[in-house]
Amino acid sequence: MKERELQRKVNEFLRKANVFFYHPRETKKGTDGIPDIIACINGRFIAIELKSPEVKNPEKHLRPEQETVRDKIIRSGGIYFISNDFDKIVDFINFQIKHI
Repeated sequence: MKERELQRKVNEFLRKANVFFYHPRETKKGTDGIPDIIACINGRFIAIELKSPEVKNPEKHLRPEQETVRDKIIRSGGIYFISNDFDKIVDFINFQIKHI
């Protein structure tokens, strides 16, 4: 599975879970480092960065601008999650829905 397929599956899951989310499109006018999914779950700002399922350690594959954005989100009280595993992403989202 490629990252694009993972994105499609996560988007589909979020729609079925009735979660507000936004998938920023990459453009030259966009902000570098913005996560693949921005969501609001139970009033909390959630950022999800997806990496290709072939990547062994997704946390180590952030570009410097992604690290900067991640740090700003966390300092601002948001939740930042990075994964390349659909099941782990679903577990993370379900936890946010049920426990926050």
